[in-house]
Amino acid sequence: GQAPGPSARRGAGNSYTVAGTVTGLTGSGLVLRNNGGDNLSVTTNGPFAFATGLTAGATYDVTVLTQPTSPSQNCTATSGSGTLSTGALPAVTVTCATNTYTVGGTVSGRIAGTSLVIQNRNEALAMLGNGYYSFLNKLPSGAKYSVAVNAQPASPDQVCGLTGAGTGTVSASDIATINLTCAVSGKWYFSVNPVFNTISTYSISPTGTLTPVGVPVPTGVGPTAVLTDPTGRFAYVTSKGATPATTPG
Repeated sequence: GQAPGPSARRGAGNSYTVAGTVTGLTGSGLVLRNNGGDNLSVTTNGPFAFATGLTAGATYDVTVLTQPTSPSQNCTATSGSGTLSTGALPAVTVTCATNTYTVGGTVSGRIAGTSLVIQNRNEALAMLGNGYYSFLNKLPSGAKYSVAVNAQPASPDQVCGLTGAGTGTVSASDIATINLTCAVSGKWYFSVNPVFNTISTYSISPTGTLTPVGVPVPTGVGPTAVLTDPTGRFAYVTSKGATPATTPG
């Protein structure tokens, strides 16, 4: 078991037991070692003592061999090295702290307009564009996260949703897989541009406002009309001629 006492105590035959205390431990699997060996598993906060005694004048070097997990922690030894003497004994202290990690992912499909607002626990984050995002507040290992859309973007109106699970438990690494994809909501309006051989796309808001979406799309010569399939997934353009040939540059 773990013997109580000072950081090093005198044993039989003028040998000294290197000992100390552990604080802040909440995970499992912490293993300490002294002088590169004499491994000691520690399961609770409080005093610890290595099994191998050292004589006065011998050096000691207490280090962490294995860090705790579930939750992930980082433990460090203070005053963990020195030389044993018959006088004042050192105070070896091992202090543990739970690691923290970022929660985030990527946003794609956003069109210029108002912010997409996403929320994790009590923190809201406004996104104006596409790309990687992460919440400012890091979460400790073992904490729960729950990411959801708080406000959908507008002008044009879009619907953004998670492509995977937005809830879970922080383990031992940053989370960067909570991805969102955005698409324009409502109805579409297509305008043919026969002079420029293109079509322009507009979204129709619930109030009937037309908002340009993207840039004009090239078509064949003299586009005349745009037809959509019954599901609204595909649009077809009729034109007077084939796509103009590209002049070599």
